[in-house]
Amino acid sequence: MCIIVDTNTFHKFKDPNNEDMEPVWTWLEKRGGKIAYSDTEKLEEEWNRGGMQNLRNRLRRTGKLKIVSPQDVEEKADELKKK
Repeated sequence: MCIIVDTNTFHKFKDPNNEDMEPVWTWLEKRGGKIAYSDTEKLEEEWNRGGMQNLRNRLRRTGKLKIVSPQDVEEKADELKKK
């Protein structure tokens, strides 16, 4: 499964009882799901602006966030473009 959590959906993601996010939380908590992201300054600003610091920290502590370098993201994007 792949998810994209954009800043305009942060408010939904913060609420595990939100109907739209329920499958995501089930996947994260009961099926071993993880969120991979690139730890850029822009994304950190978005986490903070969206009031998501506590959630981000909790996901980090529980091993649900996987940080990927921006270079790795670019390499994967290039690889996928070739397919």
